Parts: sequence; structure tokens; C-alpha cells
Amino acid sequence: MTSNEAAWIKKPGGLIEVETVEKWIPDGVELLVRVEAVNYNPTDAKLRRSDLFQPQFPLIVGFTFAGTVISTGPDVSSVKPGDRVVVARWGQAGTDNKFAALQRYALALEENTLKLEPEITFEDASGVIANLATVVSALNIYMGLYGGSSAVGGLAVKYATDAGYEVVTTSSSANKKLVEERHAAHIIDHCQSKEDILRELRAHGPYEGLFEAIGSQTTT
Repeated sequence: MTSNEAAWIKKPGGLIEVETVEKWIPDGVELLVRVEAVNYNPTDAKLRRSDLFQPQFPLIVGFTFAGTVISTGPDVSSVKPGDRVVVARWGQAGTDNKFAALQRYALALEENTLKLEPEITFEDASGVIANLATVVSALNIYMGLYGGSSAVGGLAVKYATDAGYEVVTTSSSANKKLVEERHAAHIIDHCQSKEDILRELRAHGPYEGLFEAIGSQTTT
């Protein structure tokens, strides 16, 4: 097997450095995946720039990826070597560098792994697994407002409207047509002044819930 390489951040604010790392060996319900596509999440960038998540350095970044199973631990039953899979780095894998996405070969927990159908690309799968999970878990509790043209926001609007909710969302005028295709009831131009946005939001209320996950001070 080709040697393993990984993208490290050695210290807070440090740049990503690519270095050789050991070849991980799966145990128990773990599997080893040759990484074919990685979804570089905004959270990865925030890990480098801020102490919001209080990460332990040095760290290998990356939360979701897709690839081909190379080997499995003795307790894995749902996938086998050669299977195409997509992986999310949830739970106990979240702080262990062996499970990080930005490396040539990464470990995965079976419970965090989905087998891919042949028609699904690695690239699409690596992006959707985290975004859709965020939408489903959050909108099962809170249904309402979201940035409708973002990756997660678009899924949220579609998911909520399919569930029968009347969705009020925000978008730039450039992306309005895209959001209209997701059947939002009302689309508010977020390029307006803050006062105008808030006035429109209030006009379409009251809401069962408001949901925001862009993650900046301005949107919150």
C-alpha cells in the first residue's frame, strides 16, 4: 500500500502542512478507507483561525470524505474491501487524527459509514453526508428560517417544504431562482440593509422556529 500522507495544522493559526504519517490498521468496528474525495468544511478553516472549538494541536483536519474500503476490523459486517463508501467523522472519532479526512488513508467507524450506490459520485457523497445530517437533525426540532442558497440551507429549504412547512428564507438576488426551485414560500433579499431584512422577517411571522447555521456573528 502507498505510504500515508496527511494535512496537519501544528499550532493555532498555523498553515496546513502535508507530511507522511503512519499507515493506520483498523481494529474492532473500524475500517481503513482510501480517500478519494474530501468535503472541506468551513469548520476546518475556523479550527485554524479561532479557538471556538478548542482543538488539541497538532491536528489533521477534515470531517467528511468518500473513498474505497481497503481493509476492515474483525467486527465490521456492513462493508467489505472494495466497497465505495462515504464517511462522517462523528462522535468518538471527532478528536482522533486517525479518523480525519484530509489524508491519503483514513480510518472510519462502521457506524459513521454509508455504502454508496454505483451512480453516486465520491464528490457528491462527501459534501452531502454532513450537510443533510445537519438539516435532518436540526429541522426535525426547529423548522423555519435558513439561508436558502447555501449548501446546507438549500437542503434545509427542500427538506422543510417537502415536510409541509411554509418556509421563509434568505437569498441574494443572484441565487433567487435557485431558491425558488426549492419551493420556499417567501424569499428575502439578504443584500438589503439589516433593518429592511428584519422588517420583512417580522412581516412574515410569527414562526414556529428560527434556524441559522451559517455560523458568523452577522447572521446570528
